[in-house]
Amino acid sequence: MLALSIGFIGFVSFLGGLAVFVSGPAGDPLGGPVYGGIVAVTGFLLLPAAVGIWRLDAWGWWLAIVCSLVSAVAILGLGPNKVGVVLEVVVLGFLVLLKDDFRIGRSKVEGRRGNRGGGARKKKGTRTSRSDRRSKD
Repeated sequence: MLALSIGFIGFVSFLGGLAVFVSGPAGDPLGGPVYGGIVAVTGFLLLPAAVGIWRLDAWGWWLAIVCSLVSAVAILGLGPNKVGVVLEVVVLGFLVLLKDDFRIGRSKVEGRRGNRGGGARKKKGTRTSRSDRRSKD
């Protein structure tokens, strides 16, 4: 669900950024194309990030984090429309909450440390293999 929402937000941000890039806000002749271009590029980059998140790849998580932060700052620079910033902050919150699913911030061996060898823990001095269990008479 998160990947679909990031893909949708990326698509809408891309289209909105293109619209602002072409038309620009009324009060800022240079800022419109600059901020609109930034929002369009980050929106376009959120589309492959959504694919990476769908596959639970770490690069998709990082790309979504960076694009959401840059897009939120650019939307803040555009003016009074804060809805996009709220959406980006909500997405960032979900991404931070789901960080462990992408194996971010821990080594790959750390998650498997308790499961090495499988089965219950063995006491020292007990025989566990089949050949050891057979009587040696």
